[in-house]
Amino acid sequence: MPAGAVENRQRVAAFGIQLADLLAYNVYRAFRREDFSYPYLERFLPNFYRRQNGAALDGLKVWPENSPLVGTAREAWDAYKQKALQAEGE
Repeated sequence: MPAGAVENRQRVAAFGIQLADLLAYNVYRAFRREDFSYPYLERFLPNFYRRQNGAALDGLKVWPENSPLVGTAREAWDAYKQKALQAEGE
């Protein structure tokens, strides 16, 4: 293992940061600022669980159901899917 990788691993371990923390922050930031085009969130979106050929994003739940963010998140998901389809077509 390269020396830099060992050093980075030790630094991350010292601060107690995990991959789950980074993912959670990116989701939190996108929802907090209602900025679903946040590039770091977009990097992770393809890895969330989806069913029905990507029509539904099941790996991320907005709660409670009556939250105003539910509609905003659905619109953002639809926009993301359209953007992804356009990128595939290019």
